Amino acid sequence: MAQKISGLTAMSAARMATTDLIEVSVDSGGGSFVSRKMTGSQLAKTIPVEIVVAASDESTALTTGTAKVTFRMPHAMTLTSVRASLSTAQASGSIFTVDINEGGTSVLSTKLTIDNTEKTSTTAATPAVISDSALSDDSEITIDIDQIGNGTAKGLKVTLIGYRA
Repeated sequence: MAQKISGLTAMSAARMATTDLIEVSVDSGGGSFVSRKMTGSQLAKTIPVEIVVAASDESTALTTGTAKVTFRMPHAMTLTSVRASLSTAQASGSIFTVDINEGGTSVLSTKLTIDNTEKTSTTAATPAVISDSALSDDSEITIDIDQIGNGTAKGLKVTLIGYRA
């Protein structure tokens, strides 16, 4: 039986439990709707999450090296996309290449690259490929710079995009 939202009882907890049920209406076409239910846990897995990490300052030329920044995952995450950006693009030389590691192991089979004279990996000739999309809660993530060009790149940020797991 349908009930107005205003007539529902408010949640007593400040946070939804993973077993709480939510009812949603889905358009089945032609103006009619079908009710579906999902748990709080299922709902959490549908909400996009982005984590942006600065791997350098804005003014120092970047150099190669491991663990340019280290952080711990604030929650488990299913990784669907990654990107990198620079505040200052490099002019020439080898393609700028970044790796993302979980517990010392790369999560990428094709690493992030930023083409010369560009500031973002989203336009790279070779897109990154994720080989391990399951990032664990509290796992240690490190960002490596594997390759640089003429040494003029500055201001590296790395973005992890996905869903809570």
